[in-house]
Amino acid sequence: IAQETFRILKQKAKEGLDVKIIYDSYGCIGKFTKKMREDLIEAGIEVYTFNPLTIFLNTYFNNRMHRKIVAIDGKVSYTGGFNLADEYANIKEKFGHWKDAGIRFEGDISWNFSLMFLRDLRLIDRNVKIDFDKYKKISLEQKIETNISKGVAVALSDGPNNRKNPVEAVYMKIIDTATDYVYITTPYFAISEEMLSSLLNSARGGVDVRIILPHIPDKKIVQMSTRSYYEVLLSAGIKVYEYKPGFIHSKTFVSDDKIGVVGSANMDYRSMNLNYECISLIYDTGTEKDIKNDFINMIENSCIEVKLKDWIKRPFYKKIVESLLTTFSTMF
Repeated sequence: IAQETFRILKQKAKEGLDVKIIYDSYGCIGKFTKKMREDLIEAGIEVYTFNPLTIFLNTYFNNRMHRKIVAIDGKVSYTGGFNLADEYANIKEKFGHWKDAGIRFEGDISWNFSLMFLRDLRLIDRNVKIDFDKYKKISLEQKIETNISKGVAVALSDGPNNRKNPVEAVYMKIIDTATDYVYITTPYFAISEEMLSSLLNSARGGVDVRIILPHIPDKKIVQMSTRSYYEVLLSAGIKVYEYKPGFIHSKTFVSDDKIGVVGSANMDYRSMNLNYECISLIYDTGTEKDIKNDFINMIENSCIEVKLKDWIKRPFYKKIVESLLTTFSTMF
């Protein structure tokens, strides 16, 4: 997937297009080689490294560029959970069947994703000269005919330099204002006490709260920490499912057939406080029902429901290990 994508990008750069790539240094260890990087630069592509690895520790070492953004011509944009790796397309199997989610936009919102990307360039290198007005003009000149005639779509950026924590605030607002249901998919679950209280109170108030998590983990220690929450969730009436065929990596919310989220942010401490993330918030566009239908299809065909009466019978040593891991969940 990566090599084919790079082949196309190199061809576009040779045709004169402005092609820029940002990659996370730590996340690409052993995957994005020096030779690959040099080939892209030689083809005329600008390649930027977020938080380059060094032998010296620094205060930014634990921060990651976790956004997934594709911004095209100021008129088309993509975001979601996908990286450029074969397991995301199930060409290569690592943790069973890989389930992910992404979303494509056309129109004004694409400038927001372009702006997010350009600001990240400045974050990486303050000496980079960026003509924001030029890119904005290109974006605003695009005339897009879409089939969506209603609703709102918003791109949200979050990171350790944003103390307002907009992603966590959006997640909690969706949970707190739901009147019928909230359906969530996330690969990692290590949330704040405030968000946990929101979930529990929503379920106790009669809202149908359901969460899908992986059955086959990419990190076993993280799954054990995640499972430490099961008992309290199930006791409050929240339905918990595990994606049986493999690893679910999608990060989605959908509520009341009106509100949806697709993005890069997991429900864990790292995404809420340490990573640079992005999500798309959609309201009353009609696409929310697509997210819901995908969720229902997984439950009916691909998931195991975790039952409280069975879960509390698990071995005592597992309960101890899970409880200990929860204490250190912010480190994973």
